[in-house]
Amino acid sequence: MRLLLTLTLAFSLSTAFATPRECIKSLTNDYELKSRSFSTNTDSLEPRVHENDKLGQAFQVIRSIIQDYGCNARDVNFSHSTLGTSKSKCTYAQPERPASLGCYVETNLGYFFVHWDMGQTANVIYNIWD
Repeated sequence: MRLLLTLTLAFSLSTAFATPRECIKSLTNDYELKSRSFSTNTDSLEPRVHENDKLGQAFQVIRSIIQDYGCNARDVNFSHSTLGTSKSKCTYAQPERPASLGCYVETNLGYFFVHWDMGQTANVIYNIWD
């Protein structure tokens, strides 16, 4: 019985540490792709952040997309990347054009570019860390 408990605990710990790797595997189609694009309808997301917090919305969009690919929301870490502390920022490509807003988000899984169209669609480009 003790051996069974030890093996169960060891297996659960190993899968707990392997989930971000499995998430990357899923997002990259078994490491076949280095970059991938996604789109999601933002109306389907439960509003958790203020409408003016675009970086918070970008985080929410990324969490939604990775969950669609079988990842756990806890698999993504917005604070740390393979380069150390993550640097994420939203900015306008053309300051006088509100539609040019985009966000660059670094995570432990890779880095993401998030852009919104004039409707309710968020377009995301995911890139794996090399």
